[in-house]
Amino acid sequence: GAQRAAGFFVEGNAALINSWHDSSNDVYIANTSYPNGYYTQYVRKNTTNFGLGLAAGGKFLTKGGFVAEVYLGLCRLFGKNQTLDAYPRVGVTIGKRF
Repeated sequence: GAQRAAGFFVEGNAALINSWHDSSNDVYIANTSYPNGYYTQYVRKNTTNFGLGLAAGGKFLTKGGFVAEVYLGLCRLFGKNQTLDAYPRVGVTIGKRF
């Protein structure tokens, strides 16, 4: 027969992601020793974005009470100044039921 809490599943997930990225700006300064009056200014920016996604997988149980899960999914990031548009959700878990 079918085992309780085992089988195929689909999950929704959410994430709050904080990341650092470098950006550069060309700055014009008149009457300086910089070539052509320009220099490049590098700025490290901290951004926080929100993501939503879906994953699908399977959960397996043994008669001895061991449990394993395997899942794969994709999540989309929302927000300004993000370095990524999406991120993967991949996992394998192994445990023992009590």
